[in-house]
Amino acid sequence: MMKSGFEYWTLIGQTAAPCGVEDWAAMFGDMARRRVALTRIGPFEVSTVFLGLNHNFSRRGAPLLFETMTFGGGGFDMEGMNDCDGRWSTWAEAEAGHRRAVAYLKAQYCAPGEEPVEVEAEA
Repeated sequence: MMKSGFEYWTLIGQTAAPCGVEDWAAMFGDMARRRVALTRIGPFEVSTVFLGLNHNFSRRGAPLLFETMTFGGGGFDMEGMNDCDGRWSTWAEAEAGHRRAVAYLKAQYCAPGEEPVEVEAEA
């Protein structure tokens, strides 16, 4: 289990590791390395990325280093969208959170037969 309390984190493969600010900055500038998943669903995008900073501000429990956010929506009623967003401690948790957000949006907003589109990692 990862310890909390480090200010900066980097990725070694899909595993978070504490690091210095220089290593964090180099990693942070590489979106393809940080991107867990990016999915388009109608007018929405679900983005899950590695933040590299601990967003567990209580410092109790594991560090929260990954984040899923939903963008877009146009004129759609956004009630329940906060249920799609979240922060995670591990890559695996982030992938699972991303899948839950995509499933929710698909059920709520996709037309019959419409499927989410996985976006390739940006270079």
